[in-house]
Amino acid sequence: MPLFSPFRRAAPGERVVQAGAWLAVAVAVLLSLWPFCFLVATSFGDVTDWWAGRTWPDFRFLANRTQRYGYYLAVKYEYWTWYNWFGAYYVTPLAGNQTLRELPDQPEPAGQWRRLAEDGLACVAGPMPASHVAVTFTGWSYWSGDPITAYGGLSDLAWKRHLHRRFGSIAAVNRAFGTSFTSFTHVKSPGTPGVTGRGAWPRADPWVAAYLDFAQADLEPAWRIPLQMDYLFTGFLKELPEVGKDLAKLNAAFGVSCSRWEDLHLSEVMPPEPGPARMWIRFVREIASPLLLEVTVDEALHAQYVQFLVARHGSAAAVSARYGVPPEAVPLAASGQKLDSAAAWEDWDAWIRTVPPARLRLRTAAAIWRDFLHDRYGTAAAAADAHGRSYASLAAVPWPAPEIDRLDWERHRWRYTAELLFKNYRRAWDWMTESTHGLANSARFAVLFAVMSLLVNLPAGFVASRLRRTGVQVSLVGFLVLAAVPLEAVAVPNFLFLRSLGLLNSVWALVLPTLLNGYHIYLMKGVFDRIPASAFEEAQIAGAGELRMFWHVGLPFARAMTGVLALQSFLWAYANFLWALIACQRRDEWPLPILLYHLYQSGAPGYAVAAALVISLLPALLVLALFQRT
Repeated sequence: MPLFSPFRRAAPGERVVQAGAWLAVAVAVLLSLWPFCFLVATSFGDVTDWWAGRTWPDFRFLANRTQRYGYYLAVKYEYWTWYNWFGAYYVTPLAGNQTLRELPDQPEPAGQWRRLAEDGLACVAGPMPASHVAVTFTGWSYWSGDPITAYGGLSDLAWKRHLHRRFGSIAAVNRAFGTSFTSFTHVKSPGTPGVTGRGAWPRADPWVAAYLDFAQADLEPAWRIPLQMDYLFTGFLKELPEVGKDLAKLNAAFGVSCSRWEDLHLSEVMPPEPGPARMWIRFVREIASPLLLEVTVDEALHAQYVQFLVARHGSAAAVSARYGVPPEAVPLAASGQKLDSAAAWEDWDAWIRTVPPARLRLRTAAAIWRDFLHDRYGTAAAAADAHGRSYASLAAVPWPAPEIDRLDWERHRWRYTAELLFKNYRRAWDWMTESTHGLANSARFAVLFAVMSLLVNLPAGFVASRLRRTGVQVSLVGFLVLAAVPLEAVAVPNFLFLRSLGLLNSVWALVLPTLLNGYHIYLMKGVFDRIPASAFEEAQIAGAGELRMFWHVGLPFARAMTGVLALQSFLWAYANFLWALIACQRRDEWPLPILLYHLYQSGAPGYAVAAALVISLLPALLVLALFQRT
């Protein structure tokens, strides 16, 4: 029977009433769906939506190629341009409140830009060492305590997957490196070590050595960004009193006419002018890493190195004990890249400070790029012809970061689009399955509770229906009264009782206190009461006992209600929060609702929490889909 009669049979007044009723139903449906739709939409947001004060995430990038490419650059470099390498290779200015997602449309690269990009990729995959490459970690609060707040971008994801493939488990990673990560989600990169400053030998730390090997061999070439030493050099000059942040003083000191700080290039060798030479020497000896320095080795220089070692360690015997060979047999490395031990690193670093500056050379990423082009093309004219550009010299060929980014985007556009769209869900899933056991705990508790609830309440309802005795009926009334008592009212007695049994912080602490449900027993009694008496009489004539009648007569008749009770029990257990918070004090035993609450309280971004909430809804939706016919 329809709720409303068809419009063609209704009077005008009744049609108005029906239209108003349907409108009210539509409004109620929309109001009920609104929170869920808002939750799903929020789960696709990121920090730029928060930065711009948007309530709903900006999905326009899906239909706008310019915005989608800008979003890709934001994930590769950094959302903001004031703390990354983006400004070293791009000259696109952004306002202080803009991010790379709002990057203006980048023009199509000129000439044979794909050939130029291929050359750049071949350079970083070949002669460019990992020590000369910046691996950017992008996003929001990378060093946050909670991993779900830390989106490290594509390079960070590649590092974690590399460790997962190599070791298989986080326990194996911790054993190999002496770390204490709780999951692959918590793994953080040591960063590119030793590029600036005088530190310990990078490979002395196995964790750093493994990361260098990863950056050299397993990281995609398009994600390796050569270090812009000009950028570091100008930053060093800005701290000097004779230059400061005054561009005019810079031009006067170096005898140049730069209109921007980016126009000044770091010389590979000591400049001939006294002022620039003094600043260059100070930068090389105080700032630049030994990994960037080279010397031209000859017999005279090697003899000086041997004398230095003997003087440094006190005697030739001490040098022999340190290296296992006589002092004159200790090799002199031409570059810090060639050092293969912590002892050699310490001695070479101390000795390189004493070498005459005229013998030193900075082996920068720009120099490696220039030599790569020389080996491949020979002359600037040949390189210009291959790239469809015009070069005054090979040293004037800029690093093709925009071309590499464009080529990488064209090759993997849909892969990157999926990462941009679903990165919050990937992080939330990793957090649920690796960082915590909340999803597994909730699923285990909900399934066990649903099964145990049916095993207890179905037979109890059958017994209450079959036995018409006063004691049984009084017990049923008592069960109904207990069902009306809120769980919070008996939480303390239940807690003390379970503690006396030693069941706290276990799944049984969640299952046992609410296993017997008077409301479910009452419902099942009503279902079994509707079974015709003749069905039980026929079973008794066939010789069936009460247990067989329950199994073969009662359960088939009560199949629909059994499904309803199983569904209710599963959903209640899956969403259990308060009692789980009381009965489980160990984080390893917390179900998903408690972990989601603590995730929110930890200050995780709303979009990350929303993604975790949407994933947490999926098991319940799956169970509902499976039980919809029942």
